[in-house]
Amino acid sequence: MPLWWNPGTGGRIALQLSYCQRGAIIADPTIFGLGPNWCCSFRAFLLDLGGSPDLLRVHRGGAGWITCTNGPTQYRDGSILISITGGYQIEYANHQPSRFARSQETQHIRINL
Repeated sequence: MPLWWNPGTGGRIALQLSYCQRGAIIADPTIFGLGPNWCCSFRAFLLDLGGSPDLLRVHRGGAGWITCTNGPTQYRDGSILISITGGYQIEYANHQPSRFARSQETQHIRINL
């Protein structure tokens, strides 16, 4: 069940909670979490799978993994993943970017808020 808030300016801010029975994301609960196997729409990160060209998996919005390649347009949502200094940026079809910075503790690339 989504929860939302309508601020005085801007669009609605929604929180979506999801429980993952299969394909649960292994995550460090000290960084961000709602408990084992729970995800929410405020959390997003990349997992660097290595290889050439850069092959990454995106987890965002409480959904499962989306495999991305650095450069080409993604067929699912029209987003483009590009390399930036210290991490990656995903630009969505509505031209809204999300920037991710490399974490020092793990191989994951975490969102840079």
